[in-house]
Formats: sequence, structure tokens, C-alpha cells
Amino acid sequence: MRDSVDQVLKSVVKPALFGACEPFAVLAHHVHGEPIPVVEARRRPYEPFAVGDAWGGAWDTTWFRFQGTIPDRWAGEEVVARIEFDAFGVGFTAEALIWGDDGPIEGLHPKRREHVVARPAHGGEAVDLLVEAAANPIPPFGTSPWPLLLADYDGPPLYHLTRAELAVAQRNVEALFVDMYVLVKLFDELPAESDRAAEVLAALEAACARVDPADVAGTADAARAALAPALAHHAPAGAHRVSAIGNAHIDSAWLWPLRETKRKCARTFANAVYLMDEYPEFRFSASQAQQYAWIKAWYPELYERMRARIADGRFEPIGIMWVEADCNIPSGESLVRQIVHGKRFFLDEFGIETTDLWLPDVFGYAAALPQILQQAGVTSFLRRRSRGTTSTAFRTTPSGGRGSTARAC
Repeated sequence: MRDSVDQVLKSVVKPALFGACEPFAVLAHHVHGEPIPVVEARRRPYEPFAVGDAWGGAWDTTWFRFQGTIPDRWAGEEVVARIEFDAFGVGFTAEALIWGDDGPIEGLHPKRREHVVARPAHGGEAVDLLVEAAANPIPPFGTSPWPLLLADYDGPPLYHLTRAELAVAQRNVEALFVDMYVLVKLFDELPAESDRAAEVLAALEAACARVDPADVAGTADAARAALAPALAHHAPAGAHRVSAIGNAHIDSAWLWPLRETKRKCARTFANAVYLMDEYPEFRFSASQAQQYAWIKAWYPELYERMRARIADGRFEPIGIMWVEADCNIPSGESLVRQIVHGKRFFLDEFGIETTDLWLPDVFGYAAALPQILQQAGVTSFLRRRSRGTTSTAFRTTPSGGRGSTARAC
């Protein structure tokens, strides 16, 4: 029965996440080499571009315009733009940024491929989206050639536009998909013969029986009702309590041009504040004062939106360093400067004194680091235990003398 539930989830429910659709008219302007600012992009000539066409040599940029009209018959519906590229993975490959009159709106990547344009629609609204798409190549892992890492690499297009349309979002189907997905994953972790596993599987089977493949949206609420008791089942006393806070680790300098770090920060932080508008309970944390400074200089409208969310406690600056610094090669003086400049930026810009060292992706630590952190007033330290494992946090406790002790927190 577990396989049949999977089949319903993937082959019946997932394809019904969106209802009726209408294709966009697409225009494009290709930029080789260094990107151009949005002001310049608005002045450039655009040419027709079709779904399936190739775009983007390594590190190049294509500016797209997606134009369409919401049909009158969609009045009252939630309408989204669905924009997809044949890209794989997140971090590298094709990523994009939707621009509005007031700056960046939302980032697009392989796991975020829709943008709400009307909720609800009245019918007849014109839609004209300006999208800055970055053709970031796959990193040189496996068989990818090293020349792709050269910022001036002049090779063939890497990607294709695979979808460009307006569509009706069927959020009750989306809610059913999420409910089923959660219970399927829970079932996979439960002891096979346990009462809880039997309860979860019975709920999933009942939901599948209520889904009409010819009318998923019309039967989604009934199917969700069958899942509700299993989802409401509380964990036993003493179980762990988990809090989830958004975070994106962005290397300030790695296997991409430095200017791409700035654009990645814009796409990431734009998504964070966009989600906060959508979900008031959403929280996001971001480290590295340098990245905030880049946004302030290059994307001032986005920076003001970030500042507002920081003020109300939903966008949380973390870390004390200017960047997440290597701790093997720098001298103690260099680490102190990282801390001084990082803490000063957050204090001057937001009135926040950060007290945590955030280093999830460095490979070794200086022996003097605990003493430096204690003198800087740092109370907690987050690091990754080893490559490929989850992050672990430690709290430093001032000893009243030289050095400090550390305990798991």
C-alpha cells in the first residue's frame, strides 16, 4: 500500500497543483560578460524568445520580459507566473531575480519556480515581468570542465527556457500534497509494526480513496479531512521540540566571480523578505556584515526592506565577523579586525550587538580563538562538526580568568 500512496501523491496530486494556464509572450536581451544594471536593462532592445530556446553561456546574463494578460474567466482565482529553466541543483546553475519598480522582488531557482501575480485576480490584468537570469555553470565536480570556471569563458549556451506561463494556483491541492508528503515521510521513519505506523498508513489510504483523479481540486478538502487525525496526533511527553529558522550559507568568495556573490545575496535576501510578507511568522537569519554592505550599496531598495524586517525582529543578523573567515592562516590580529568591523557594522546599521560566532564552513580553528571570543563578549559559537554532517552549536562560558570553557548548548 505504501507504493500505491506514492503513486497517488506523485502521479495524481502533484500534477494538479496548478489548474488552467496561458502562455507568456517572451522577449530576451542577452549580455555576455559582466552584468548590466537594471536601469540599463530597461533601455536595451529585446527580441522574441520561445520556450525551448537556449540562453546563457557560462557566467552570462539574459534579461527576460514575460508578458501576458490574465483571462477574464480567472476572476477570483490566485494566479501565478510559472518560470522554469532546465537547471539542476541550487547554488550554481540557472538562477534569476524578478525586478519591480521598487527594486528586487523575488528570486527564482530550481526549487522556487513560481511568482504570485494576482490574489485574487479580477480578470483582464496585464502582466509584464522583468527577470534577470544568471547562467552560473555547474561546479567542476565529476565531469564538468574546468574552463567553465573562467569568468570570461566564451562557450555555448548552458540552459533552456522550459516553461513560461500564467497559471491558476490550486492551493487546496498544494495543502493536500504537503499533508500527504509529511505523513509519507513520517511513516518511513516509524517502526514498521507500530500502532503509529498503522494509523498513518490507514489515514493515507483513506485520503487516496477520497481523491478523484478527474477532480483533484474538488476532492482535496475531503482527502485532507481524512489525514487530519493522524497529523494532529501529538508526540509523546519528553519528545524533542524543534524550531526552524531560515538561513542561507553564501560563500563570499568561492568558485564564482565576486560580483555573482552580490547577485546571489540579492536573490536570497529578496526571497527572505518576500516570504515574510507572505508568512508573518517566518524568521530568517543571515551572517557576514560584508554581504549586508553589498546589498546596501548595490540594492538600496531591498536593503530598506531588510532594515524594516530587522527592526521588527524577523530578519536576524547573526555572526560577529565581517565575513565567515578562515581560522587557519590569519593572524590573531586579523581575526580581531574581522570581529571589530563585523560587530561595528551591525551596531551602527541596526543597533544590534551580535554575540555569536557563526562559522559553519571553515576547516580548522586557531587555538587562540576562545580567548579572542571571550574578550569580544561572544557567548555562543556555531560550527559544523565535520563535512557532510549537520551543524552543532557550542556556548562559551566566561571563566573569570584567561581563556574560557565550552559546553554543548
